[in-house]
Amino acid sequence: MVTGARTSWTNWGGTYSCSPTRIESPSTEEEIAELVRASVVRGEHVKVIGSGHSFTDIGCTDGCLIKLDSYNKVLEVDRDAGTITAQAGITILELSDARRLPDHLRRHLHGDARHRREVPKHLEPGRGAFAGHSQG
Repeated sequence: MVTGARTSWTNWGGTYSCSPTRIESPSTEEEIAELVRASVVRGEHVKVIGSGHSFTDIGCTDGCLIKLDSYNKVLEVDRDAGTITAQAGITILELSDARRLPDHLRRHLHGDARHRREVPKHLEPGRGAFAGHSQG
């Protein structure tokens, strides 16, 4: 787990920033749970963010900011079922690695050739989970 001293965080749009007590980047579920438990003991707020791709202040906190950028592994690719199981911090760009995905899933993530655009590096974690934009 990467631990950061008190610093500032700014959302993707550059419209909001905050100064959390610390910024953490856990890589396991156990580390996430321990951070939450420790924050409860300290009586501090906890905010969990993805890539911060939001134009709002939803990712801001005065407590512990947990970034999921290190919790981003592909856990399983079931080609027969056409499903992928991944950790919550994975971005669409990371998920769309052509060597890992079957053709029909790559088309779903990128669109067909008529609508294909370059995939921006900021694509947010969480989008694949509910097919919409995340809020932080």
